[in-house]
Amino acid sequence: MDVDVTHDGATLVTANGALRAAEGAWPLFGAVAPDDVPELAGMKRALGAFALDLPGVSLATGSPGTDVRLTRPARLVPANGGVLTLQPVARALYSAEPGQTGGGALTLTATRGQGLPDATFAIPDWRLTPGGFEARLEGQAALDFGVARGIAVSTTGLLANTGGTLTYVADGCLPFKVERLDLDENDATDLSGSLCPTDAPLVTARNGAWRASATMKDVAATTPFLSMQFDQVQGSMIATGSAGGLGLEATLTTARVRDTLEPKRFLPMTASGTARLAADRWSGLFDVARGANALGQVRLVHDGLAAAGGVTLDFPAIRFTPDGLQPDDLSPLTADWVQSPVNGLAAFSGRFDWAAPDLASSSGVLTIEDLDFTSPAGAVEGLNGAVTFTSLVPLTTAPGQSLSVTRLDAMAELTDVDLTFELDAASIKVAGGSIAAAGGTVSVEPFVVPLDRTQPFSGVIVLDRVQLGDLVTQAGFGDKVSMDAVVSGRLPFVADPVAGVRILGGSLAAIQPGRLSINRSALTGISAGGGGAVPPGTVEDLAYQAMENLAFDILSADVNSLDEGRIGVLFRIKGRHDPPERQEMRVGIAEFISRKFLERTLPLPSDTGIDLTLDTTLNVNQLLSDLLAVNRARNGEAPRPEPVSPPEP
Repeated sequence: MDVDVTHDGATLVTANGALRAAEGAWPLFGAVAPDDVPELAGMKRALGAFALDLPGVSLATGSPGTDVRLTRPARLVPANGGVLTLQPVARALYSAEPGQTGGGALTLTATRGQGLPDATFAIPDWRLTPGGFEARLEGQAALDFGVARGIAVSTTGLLANTGGTLTYVADGCLPFKVERLDLDENDATDLSGSLCPTDAPLVTARNGAWRASATMKDVAATTPFLSMQFDQVQGSMIATGSAGGLGLEATLTTARVRDTLEPKRFLPMTASGTARLAADRWSGLFDVARGANALGQVRLVHDGLAAAGGVTLDFPAIRFTPDGLQPDDLSPLTADWVQSPVNGLAAFSGRFDWAAPDLASSSGVLTIEDLDFTSPAGAVEGLNGAVTFTSLVPLTTAPGQSLSVTRLDAMAELTDVDLTFELDAASIKVAGGSIAAAGGTVSVEPFVVPLDRTQPFSGVIVLDRVQLGDLVTQAGFGDKVSMDAVVSGRLPFVADPVAGVRILGGSLAAIQPGRLSINRSALTGISAGGGGAVPPGTVEDLAYQAMENLAFDILSADVNSLDEGRIGVLFRIKGRHDPPERQEMRVGIAEFISRKFLERTLPLPSDTGIDLTLDTTLNVNQLLSDLLAVNRARNGEAPRPEPVSPPEP
């Protein structure tokens, strides 16, 4: 370095050249500790051993004051890698004119090493203070720190060092993004939000210890291993670091929890609580609610050294009441099966567990107690059971799960309903189900229902010794048809999202003799007697009499779906005419010859043999609509208005 000294009423020293310090240290965060995360250890090493290089500097001092200028960028090079570059933007690096102890604008650039982040900061002004310095900062940084990978943060504020204490006070909220929290198979990804100032400095560091405090605003994160997203997080946090390790306490005043699976398992809920980090162990306890309804708690534990932990869910008593919480407030999965209002109790307990490097599992139990509700088939009373899940992501049950219903009020009063099933990622496998109905049993053979509602499925309904007369009466046809027919049979069906449910090749047969009485008003449009038209006049009347009082020995029916939601039923009946009082037909010879007997009503003789074919249809869509209307009326609901077609253009 060249130095000149002149004297002209005052001493003036000028110097130009380069300065290099081979070794420097600023142990702001203390010495490296064995349990420091790698980035903190690297930062401590960077501040503990670095070289300072000022390749071009000029100094002028004397009575006008002191002026320091950089003619080339200054560099600080940590021994463990990376480089920090300081570049003046305007004016002197430092000026000590009367009344001024500050410097000109600077640009500070850090290139990532083991102890430095990637960062660019503008320093529009700075000054020396009696105890240290103050500097305005405007810029952004990118770094990794502990489990947080890909941190990006922007900030504007005041950095100060006073009496050995370093503080940073932010002017406003710091927007940040974090690519992921690296927890092996249990990463949290896409973290974002803002950290906002409190009454205390955002960061304080002294004697190897540091503390950061902020409020959290609109923080969001995704947890793929839970298939959940957390957003609208508001709260506060305090993070600390010292020789004893890292610490964190985060208080969530509110957070929204959303399901990222399709179909969705639950609707958005809110959570509040506290999470803590101490001695490499995470813990947390959160209260979960849906609106004003408290549901239960979620507990978190994680051992950072063992990379193992878990989340437990405890919702011990979710009570549904007509004027309160309902199942469709919690899950869209119930919409097709459960209609409000619902009474009863449900409970859920579950857990997610993980261990390094890639061991993860989840499980749970859903318990249902005395649940009463309205289903598309009718009013359900006393739904009970416990469903064991072997996985919560995706929802998968153990084989042989069972639910039971005390009573189902559909077309007939159905009791002792039992369903055995298994749920996997793609479908519900129904192993079997049975209903006590009309003196017999209605059951289903095993079938598979895909969770993809665009896909069809098929199955078989089996009737065993079912009294059709009871079903007919309770379906609302008792004024037209009276029947004593105990039948068994099979009804194969296909459920298609476009065509609906269709019965293909169904068959029923009476297992014992019975009786059939069909009111004449119900016979319009029905062909009788081998499929031909019912003859007019006397023969027509005789046919009506035959069907009004028919004792059969054989009854069978072919059942198939037709267009527009109708079902075609082709009955074949063999029996005899059996009126309450024995009848005979008497026709005199003269009356017979003159055929005048055809002009009067003739009684069909008792025991007249009957071989009958009835081809009829049933509008199932209308029937189901009527049943739903009846169920709504029973529950005091107003009738739903018919849809109104838009006006023609």
